[in-house]
This record gives sequence, structure tokens and C-alpha cells, in this order.
Amino acid sequence: MARICVVAGLSAFLVTFVKAIGSGSSIYLVEKLGRKMCLILSELLVGTSLLSLGTYFYMQDNSCLSKDYEEKVRKNIKKVNPSFPPTLYLLQECFDHLMKFSISTVESISWLPLISLMVFMTSFAIGKE
Repeated sequence: MARICVVAGLSAFLVTFVKAIGSGSSIYLVEKLGRKMCLILSELLVGTSLLSLGTYFYMQDNSCLSKDYEEKVRKNIKKVNPSFPPTLYLLQECFDHLMKFSISTVESISWLPLISLMVFMTSFAIGKE
């Protein structure tokens, strides 16, 4: 689930407002750019917004706290054979957590799902006309 700092009512209003703007502006865009260009533009924007939304949720699912990670590594080094070189174990742990993102990174882009949804709604309305 996305953690957005915006109040739920405000985000619903923003999405609805942007959808209305997109639907209204699509009439003029079709006349100026043509149907084919509007469809191509819509497909690109819809794909980009869904890709960014998917990337956000992937990062959120694969996030970890850096302090917890360090404590886990230190505890596991002691559990492993004491004669086992800690450097090799650290390398293995780093490789296992290569695709982990810090919580602060994910929280710094908590606005991304809302923006992605607004771009999706607007571009879908443009391609629908």
C-alpha cells in the first residue's frame, strides 16, 4: 500500500479534477494533433505512468531499514562458524540485498503513486477521444 502524505479526500479531488481537465482538453488536442498522434501520445503516457507506479511498488516491497540490516549481518556473522571469514559473509549478504532500497528512499517519493494515477487518467482520456 502506498504511503501518501496527502489527505485521502484531497487526493480523490485532485484525481477527479485532473481527469475532468484531461477529458476537456482532449477535444482540442484531437483537433490540433489528429487522432493518430493523440493515440500514440496517450499510449506513451499511459505506459510511462504504469511503469513508474509499478516501480514504486516494487521499491516499496523490496525496501529495508539500513540499521536492521546491519544488525542482522552482525548477528549472523556470530552464528556462522567463527573461523569463517566475515568478509565473504558480508559479500554474500550484500549480493542477496543488492536490490533492496532504503525506507527513506521510498518515503521520499511517496507522491509518485498519486502523480502516476493523475497522468494515467489524463492520458487515458486523451486516447479515448
